[in-house]
Amino acid sequence: MIFHFHVPVPPLNRYVANMVYFEGFNPEHNVDRLLPDGHMELLIDLTDTPKYIYDNETLKEIQACHHVWISGLRTQYISIPSGKDSRLLVVTFQRGQAFPFLPLPVQELTNCVVDADLIFGDLTHQLREQLLGLNDAFQMFACIERFLMNQMCPPDDPTQACVSFAVEQLSQNPSQMRLETLSQKIGYSQKHFIHLFKKQVGVTPKQFLKIMRFQQVIRTLSQQKHLAWHQLALDCGYFDQAHFIHDFKQFAGMTPSLYSEREIFFENYIPIG
Repeated sequence: MIFHFHVPVPPLNRYVANMVYFEGFNPEHNVDRLLPDGHMELLIDLTDTPKYIYDNETLKEIQACHHVWISGLRTQYISIPSGKDSRLLVVTFQRGQAFPFLPLPVQELTNCVVDADLIFGDLTHQLREQLLGLNDAFQMFACIERFLMNQMCPPDDPTQACVSFAVEQLSQNPSQMRLETLSQKIGYSQKHFIHLFKKQVGVTPKQFLKIMRFQQVIRTLSQQKHLAWHQLALDCGYFDQAHFIHDFKQFAGMTPSLYSEREIFFENYIPIG
């Protein structure tokens, strides 16, 4: 397997968390359950074989993705190919920071996977053609960086800085953060703050906080499989164990105990088929 990981240099690293290139991955399973993590992604497929989104229950193909597509922020898990026989470049945006590259409100892409040419026109086709002419992964990363820099509209609205601050606070301290406290720090009315947050991040602050608490649980379970569930719930900011289990089942499609028994190779990817 070939795998390369890249973190962009400033100023792009403010908006893009990382880029990944991989090929030759041959897992035994064909389908992964991808869990909500608060990120949006741009995916560039360097093969001509369509990649499918599957029905979460039946695992039947429900959507075909061709060449370049955008995966919006998710509030529920999604069933995707395991990466077998793929040659793929994945650009993961920083949480809440994809909006400078998009000509539409981010919330319109929430829980959606969309062909990128519907958003960027022929530009993504041109980008893919350039990438196909390169053999070195880091030349590909540099090519994508140039594309993103050309597409980026630097934020000049002061409300964007407030939303970025809110995203950072909710991401770093999900177990301790309270939305009432955050609203007081922001200085906007709650209604206006929710409107700004949805437009730039894709979901309400409450939904985003739930995803961040869930992600704190996932990180904890990746380090320690056998934990007292009531204590884990309290440590991650849940009111009680029932609330914790309800949210976990919503985001993972299974109970925490069943999840902890699974063999997970990559965080947020559950082999299911």
